Amino acid sequence: MAEIISLENLFLLGNKDVKTNVKMAEQGLAMKILHSNEIKSIKKEDILRVELYRSTRNYAMRLITKNNIIEFNNILEEMVEEIRQSVSDWYSLSVYVKPLEVTNTTKGEVSFSNECLEYRKEKLIFDIPLKDIISVCSVKNEVVLGFEAEDSTEGVTEMRLTVPDENFVNNLRERSESGQSKAIFTFEEMNNISPRGKSDYIFNFNCLRIIGRTFEHKVLFSSIKRVIKIIGEKNVNIIIEVNPPIKQGLTRYEFINTQFEKDIEEEFKIDIDEKTRKLFPEIENIYTGELFKTFITAMEIFTKKPVESLSNFKSKHGFDFVTCNFKATEASLYFVNDGILILPKVVFLPFTKIRSVKFSRVDVSVSSSKMFDMKINTLDHQYQLSALEKDEFNVLEVYLSQNGVEISIDIIEHHISDDESDSTTDIDNLGSESESSQSEEQ
Repeated sequence: MAEIISLENLFLLGNKDVKTNVKMAEQGLAMKILHSNEIKSIKKEDILRVELYRSTRNYAMRLITKNNIIEFNNILEEMVEEIRQSVSDWYSLSVYVKPLEVTNTTKGEVSFSNECLEYRKEKLIFDIPLKDIISVCSVKNEVVLGFEAEDSTEGVTEMRLTVPDENFVNNLRERSESGQSKAIFTFEEMNNISPRGKSDYIFNFNCLRIIGRTFEHKVLFSSIKRVIKIIGEKNVNIIIEVNPPIKQGLTRYEFINTQFEKDIEEEFKIDIDEKTRKLFPEIENIYTGELFKTFITAMEIFTKKPVESLSNFKSKHGFDFVTCNFKATEASLYFVNDGILILPKVVFLPFTKIRSVKFSRVDVSVSSSKMFDMKINTLDHQYQLSALEKDEFNVLEVYLSQNGVEISIDIIEHHISDDESDSTTDIDNLGSESESSQSEEQ
């Protein structure tokens, strides 16, 4: 038997199949990532189990270690027996060669092994490492599994399985959690505005778990692109942008909007072990004070990104926002440094993608004489906002112009009675006010 087994031109399986060379010896296993020349090693005492099975490229080998599951494929069939014998002699492990079902694979039963969710008949059809499941959502008699995705690769991001009852879903949630690191911060019963509902927010080493009554989302911190705080008089909204989006039912959410009451205080005692201290050296043992401030602190520690504030925009009445109607519901218009936010169901419009904004008056009846509309034209969509207060027109026009947005004004003539004329005088001056404000600036 050879002292070293060399396996060349393998593929390390993951979101991207990375070309890899592997060497196995009595002390353990080493792999070299070819494109970066990075070398990683696994000690033999860390290897718990080795499995082999036919794959899309010849044979695949799965290593179950103390901390991870690692898979390679493109192992030649003539190497299988040598690997089995060597692993038995060197690591005192029996290598299991999994037989796979290759016919009638559309119907089967779902079960669990220690590390995987298995779909099988008499033989295994396929299995999924539980650690790869980042979200679990129950929809009627189906369970929806979510997987991490990268923009630069193609792969499965969601899978639906028909399941017998809710017990299976709960069991799956518990098992998928078991492969994850311990909870460091836990915020219970948070008020989600979008998607709507109560959820627990649990900060682990590498992800944020959002657990509701019928769903679970596992958001990797690397998937959190930005966090924005909106501090109001009584409430604070935290907007979390995620990519890939989370999904509930048929709706995808690129933004999560959770709300805090300002005067709620809570104490957190953090169990800081060596791993926690190494990964997050700035973390403290105790946090006290307003709940939203602790949440913001946790976000900054785990994402390693500062939480953003709103821009310096102020409405005519001194607020950070302007009220309006959007899609037949009451909404608020906020501004960040690079775009517009429409709440409560978050829509973000970057200034760089806004082609133009048109202000218009669609009617001058007594009920709407103090209001105007605003149409935002982006590169691929139109957003119609209505019932904006007339007093906010000049403020919005100046602010948007300063941010490079093209403005147009559309005053629709409408014949009115003498009784209505007094109440509509202000709105008739909408365009003239704009012209005078621009001339004053010049």
